[in-house]
Amino acid sequence: MDLSHKAGHLALSPTGYLAYTLDGVSYLADLSTGVIHQIYEDQDHPYPDWDLFWSTDGRALAYALAWNEPDGSRTVELGTHDGDERHVVAIVTARSGPVPTPPSKPPTPSHPGFAILAVLGYDRVTGYILVTPAGGGERHSAVWDFDTGTGQQTTLLAFDDPGTVEGLVASPDLAYLAVRLTPARIVVYDLAALQTAPRTFTVPAGMYPGDFRWSPDGRWLAFLLFEGNEPGLSETSALGLWVLDTVTMQGREGLSLPRPDAPKLTSASLIGWHPGGKTLLLSWYGGSPRRRHFQLVDVDSWQATELALGERARPIGWIQLQTGTR
Repeated sequence: MDLSHKAGHLALSPTGYLAYTLDGVSYLADLSTGVIHQIYEDQDHPYPDWDLFWSTDGRALAYALAWNEPDGSRTVELGTHDGDERHVVAIVTARSGPVPTPPSKPPTPSHPGFAILAVLGYDRVTGYILVTPAGGGERHSAVWDFDTGTGQQTTLLAFDDPGTVEGLVASPDLAYLAVRLTPARIVVYDLAALQTAPRTFTVPAGMYPGDFRWSPDGRWLAFLLFEGNEPGLSETSALGLWVLDTVTMQGREGLSLPRPDAPKLTSASLIGWHPGGKTLLLSWYGGSPRRRHFQLVDVDSWQATELALGERARPIGWIQLQTGTR
């Protein structure tokens, strides 16, 4: 299929379906046939914002759709799509509207509440969607789940200091939640035993972690280390690939990336684990001469195999074909 370079929110199901957005409209593509259709055909919302996430079994899609109302308030619709039919789970108010500020007082934050619900996971069989508020004053303040049958919302976690939360990633089976905090720490929660204290890993000084990817079995957490003390608006150089054992909370460096001469940077992104759980696909830009690299990294030997995908390739994940895994 011909996928526009403007396509965003790419969500790949291991069963061979690709969900994405283009010009504010969401689509679902069957990669085996090339057939594409809209997920949300009756959309009539100006400047919509999306988040797309496949269920744990890859057979249905959870979506969050946010839009601005005429009165300035913001609404988020949370729903599912099984390839044939869309089901609305809940509609929530992200923020109640503009807050007037008298000139004599300090300015009020322009976006109270949150901007959208970021989907962390979707269990189609047991029927719940795991989300966190993203953007605005309530960014990453909590982790909620929504019952897909009743729409009931439950708070699983509430963070005392949301300002320290930089990102959240749930394991593939939704059993664990990895949270990236500042100062540079990784905290792992057992979602079935939230009364127990989370496990913590502190990264080496002068670095911060990013681009978390859980292994298929939920045991290992791969991430990239970046230069600096915490994420910021300025880009920093990627230093290497690490893997964390989330049971023992022991981390180890797997692959170092070339250190560039200032002001050049080594940028990198972690595509994800092979379904077999033994290799990772890594993309990085740098070296001499500077170019885009795609490498398949063996997590036992840390041997990296260069893949000739082309400078403009945009890897998005793995799917299972009848002839094997690709």
